Amino acid sequence: MRAIDEALLGWLLQPAQASPPILATLRALTELGSWWATLSATALAAVFLLIRGQHRRSAALVLVVLTGRLSVDLLKLWLDRPRPALVDYDVVVHSLSFPSGHAGNSTITYLTLALILGPVVGSTRALVAVAALLTFVIGLTRPMLGVHWPTDVLAGWAWGIAWTLSAVWLLKTWMTGRPFDRPPQGNQA
Repeated sequence: MRAIDEALLGWLLQPAQASPPILATLRALTELGSWWATLSATALAAVFLLIRGQHRRSAALVLVVLTGRLSVDLLKLWLDRPRPALVDYDVVVHSLSFPSGHAGNSTITYLTLALILGPVVGSTRALVAVAALLTFVIGLTRPMLGVHWPTDVLAGWAWGIAWTLSAVWLLKTWMTGRPFDRPPQGNQA
């Protein structure tokens, strides 16, 4: 696996190393997965839901995102994988490598926003598509900047998806005040 990680990382590093404008763009895009961006988006969405009278949805959003962030941090501590040391980092990093916090936390945040806000604003599919694209781009920036192995990012995405889908599903009844959706019953005339 290490050989695959090294080969992919070497390939992904090339654009940023060859072009200052690409490097600047990657730095800007990676910030969308930072703690301040994801927590700001969560806070704004929570306030929006409160204003709309969706108190349970607001609380669920905050709960899923904060516990998800904690789970990513605990995984990093438990797995204790160092970051790649192939290049000097072009961004500041403060933690271990596996799973990628930017990939995991952005997936948890933006997918949770889509799933919890979507029914309120009437565009769940569109928001999920935007969340998927945004988290893909954020995750991709991490190995392109040399701060994560590609498998760190894949693990971050996988963990973020699993955490979010599980947590939102578990909270669905409480958020909506209705039992879990059941398949439609046939006509019982």
